[in-house]
Amino acid sequence: MMPEQTLAQRSSFYALIPILLAVWGISLALDSSFRRRGRTARGTLLLAALLAGYGLVYAGLTFAFRAPTPGRQIDLRPLWSYREAFAVRGGLRIARLGVARQIMLNVMLYVPLGCLLPLVFRRHPFLYTLLTALALSCLTEIIQYFTRLGLCETDDVLDNGLGCLTGMAMLTLGRRSLRAQTDIGTLQSKNGGLDMQKSDKGIMSVLKGMSRDIWVVLLDVIAVNAAYFLALLIRFYVNGVFRQTVAHYLTDFVEIAPFYTLACIAVFAAFRMYNGMWRYAGINDMNRIICASLATAAVQVASSFWHRMPITYYVIGAVLQFLFVVLIRFAYRFLMVEKKKIASRKLPAVNVMVVGTGEIARRAVRQLEDTVYRPACVIDSRSASDGKAMDGVPILAGTGRLEEAIGRYAVSAVIIADPSLSSEDRQGIKRICEKLGLDLRDYTGPLSNLTGRLPLTGLLEMIKSPVSIRINGQTAHYDSGMDALVSFTDRYTVTGVCAEGGYVRIDLQENRSEAFAGYEAWMQKHREETGEEVSYF
Repeated sequence: MMPEQTLAQRSSFYALIPILLAVWGISLALDSSFRRRGRTARGTLLLAALLAGYGLVYAGLTFAFRAPTPGRQIDLRPLWSYREAFAVRGGLRIARLGVARQIMLNVMLYVPLGCLLPLVFRRHPFLYTLLTALALSCLTEIIQYFTRLGLCETDDVLDNGLGCLTGMAMLTLGRRSLRAQTDIGTLQSKNGGLDMQKSDKGIMSVLKGMSRDIWVVLLDVIAVNAAYFLALLIRFYVNGVFRQTVAHYLTDFVEIAPFYTLACIAVFAAFRMYNGMWRYAGINDMNRIICASLATAAVQVASSFWHRMPITYYVIGAVLQFLFVVLIRFAYRFLMVEKKKIASRKLPAVNVMVVGTGEIARRAVRQLEDTVYRPACVIDSRSASDGKAMDGVPILAGTGRLEEAIGRYAVSAVIIADPSLSSEDRQGIKRICEKLGLDLRDYTGPLSNLTGRLPLTGLLEMIKSPVSIRINGQTAHYDSGMDALVSFTDRYTVTGVCAEGGYVRIDLQENRSEAFAGYEAWMQKHREETGEEVSYF
């Protein structure tokens, strides 16, 4: 083990952070290149150069910068350094900062191996990487014992193993992030004749995305530092003065800030928080921000191995950083939404009633907000949400209150957005709309086209002549396509259309839940590709 206060230890401890981030990024780029193009000579040479460079740094830190001790030193007690570094009584805290720093340095020293060695082994890469790292660590301890260049101990082997596992975890997370971006950026549709080429979402694409979102990167740099600086001010700025007795915290903050900033940008990039369509920021973006904020909070807590800060500093700083990052990414959408609302208020409004309180109804309400058609009220056919609201639109229970709601809210159009609505209720709504001269639209229809075949809704809306519909050998006759449309609440696929006895005969097949799941998957892919909801208007 190295002396606690040597220049080599203190300098390498700070320098390792950007080096580790750089090695991680390069290893991801190499891994992506190997998967796409195979092991090219250039990529293999770069990997060999990185491992050789790591070997030189490793030899310097473990042997070259050390002076021999008077005698051989050995301590095979397991976890003795952890008991020395941390105290449990009275709450978990760092008892000996020097020993804690040494543990962290031993862990960080093997992170590059965890990132690079899996690229070397073709079979069982993670198992062979861990075994190689443990063998190297044991060999190092044995050499240190016989050369008297350090303390031979089992804890160093444990620390090195943890570092290797950390590197492998970083590589795995990076792979999954890049693979998710590639999946989102790739769409091949043979049925529609659309063949989009697979987009390259490797590390270079991530860097290009960051360059396009450079203003977001700069705002993030300001946000992550401002959050924790404000945390210090909130904690120690009293009566207009920052207390001198704790002024050393400001010095510690300045030392940590550059490395923490680099770590935050790397984590944000890994969680795909750059090159986004922020005018469509939604729940998926919020989930990524939450995960990235938790990861950066863990990085900030880990910095306590350098400089111990108050607990309130970590808590307040993490909360402020999360709020700042959310504000940076959602402010544009908030502004655009408000701008659309202000613009829509200047247009003549058409009050619309939405029948249904499920997911389709919610989408209908959201879509109508950006048009001259404004949702005035929502009817819940199941009488379970009376007095509540959906996106600020009041909900009335029961279709029996339809005429009352039409008069109260001056409704000019009715939209059915409830797939479970019974045929009797649909017929009743149609009669009321015909009597009052209201426009009636049924937007549950798009969900009937789940298999890529001819959609039932669009077909029935076009047929003005008598229609006969056959399902499971049974036939029903209707005066027109619109009359037939209100009688079907389930999801069907058109399997045949022909003329028969003065009717347009339509053969239907009931869809299964698997088809609906496929449709939902298509809608999710559409949202991720375009940043927009599927519009039925």
